Amino acid sequence: MAIHSSIQLDVEIIEEEESSNEIEYEPAAESKNSNSISRLSSNTMEKKTISSKSKRYCKFNKEWIKISKYASFLQECRSDSSLAHCCVCKSNFSIANGGKYLIDRHLEQASHKRLAAIEAENKSRLMFDFIHPPSQLTSMIAAELTLVYHGIRHAHSYNSQSCTVDVSKKLFHDSTIAKNISCGRTKARELAVNVLAPYFSSKIIKAINQNHFYSLSFDASNKGHKKMFPFIINYFTMERGIVRSVIEVIEQPHETANHVVASLREVLEMNNIDIKKMTSIGADNTNVNYGQYHSAFSLLKSDFPNLIKGFCDLNQIKFHQIEKCIDFLRMDIDRDKLFDEMSILQSKFKELNSYRESLSRQISQYINNDARSVYEEFNNDLCNESHDEDNLIHKPTTENHEREMEFRSDQFWSFLLAKSKPMCIEMHKIISYVYSIPCSNAFVEGVFSHMKSAWTASRNSMVNETIAAELKIRLNSTMACEDFFSFAQTQPQLIKCAKSQQKYSFEKKRATVSVNINREVQTLISSSLSNLDGIQALLEYDMLREIQMLRFLKHGPP
Repeated sequence: MAIHSSIQLDVEIIEEEESSNEIEYEPAAESKNSNSISRLSSNTMEKKTISSKSKRYCKFNKEWIKISKYASFLQECRSDSSLAHCCVCKSNFSIANGGKYLIDRHLEQASHKRLAAIEAENKSRLMFDFIHPPSQLTSMIAAELTLVYHGIRHAHSYNSQSCTVDVSKKLFHDSTIAKNISCGRTKARELAVNVLAPYFSSKIIKAINQNHFYSLSFDASNKGHKKMFPFIINYFTMERGIVRSVIEVIEQPHETANHVVASLREVLEMNNIDIKKMTSIGADNTNVNYGQYHSAFSLLKSDFPNLIKGFCDLNQIKFHQIEKCIDFLRMDIDRDKLFDEMSILQSKFKELNSYRESLSRQISQYINNDARSVYEEFNNDLCNESHDEDNLIHKPTTENHEREMEFRSDQFWSFLLAKSKPMCIEMHKIISYVYSIPCSNAFVEGVFSHMKSAWTASRNSMVNETIAAELKIRLNSTMACEDFFSFAQTQPQLIKCAKSQQKYSFEKKRATVSVNINREVQTLISSSLSNLDGIQALLEYDMLREIQMLRFLKHGPP
């Protein structure tokens, strides 16, 4: 072969690595003199394949993924080992004739760099913008609860609440809470039914279990083809006096005495309320409720002899009636201790009347503002006089007294019992018993008015569970809407329930179906193994599971 000095030769030298998967190409140096040309010529003659310029075939090496600069984007292409996959560009590229050299070349491409920068920006947003700090997340959840609470208190539809959230995002786009809040129709309904209503009910049940006695009132009303029964509980507290709350609203198509009593027992059992503390029942004066022979009252009285009818005229309570009241109620009362407590109460009453402020104003301030602080002071058995009493006592009287305001007798007794030290336990029992008896069924009738305003013609497709939850929220809370936001942020249990995915009904249905299936499976297997062989028991298990799932998909949970 004739080789001239003016001719340049580029020779590819192929070097094999230990892995046998990667080929690197190096250009040969230019020939500068005859000696170097001779050496290259001899090397060329030794390589028999240089004339065809053959290239080594590369395959993907999984060890490349462990290299730090490749780890963020490089993946193996499962369909073709001669290709590599870039998860940033979402595309495959060939490495068959270049190995790592082609990977580096793809890394330096402008399109890859642009997409990598966008992905890095999105990752930073997910970390800092969407993972809210605990305080901000709590405020956002409290805002969602407040919107739902406000909507229910003012009979807004869930469509209206969803629209309000969308409008708020536009109006207050610079607010972090408004910008990230999410409270559509489905979520608003679930927050009402599975978070707010159970929360208020739990507070009421706790207060009832801490008190001595309560009474239950009920009535029936038709809503279309449905007959609704609201159950109202009446009890006495030292914070507010007489309290009436909605404990449950159920649908009961039958209005017989047996069905009414069965529903009453079910409601109390469902809410873990001791039926033995019930003093009376209140209802319309019908034969079903108060008949002589077969009525709800007679059925309950057979189990609870001390049960009395509601609507007793107890506007005023006087001391000379107390002993007769004890005999009538058949209560276990220490009469000597009761006499000492009455002396304490009489002395306290005279002291309160000697203050500059009228008794009605003192009671009003206590009921509206100071009930909780006084009650906590009461329970801690502190002997110091309250700050309110320091401000009231030993002040000169004025010529024009403020006009006396009317106050309820139950508020007077709650105020007097809270102010008296030591605690008048025996008198508290009597007062709790007496004021637990409802004086009328007006509150129950008022529930139907609220039901009518919430269950309008445009919302007639609401299920019973939803309307019951809305009535509990409306009637069991007296908090103003503007105060609820601050209140919700101080209730960690309420925030936790609102954050949980279990608030959604479909999650509860899944759990319910799973529990029911497991129960029936255990029963089936235990009974089948005693009579059948193990194979037949497993076949029946599969059949039952399929039937249960089909029943759930068609009708919902049992």
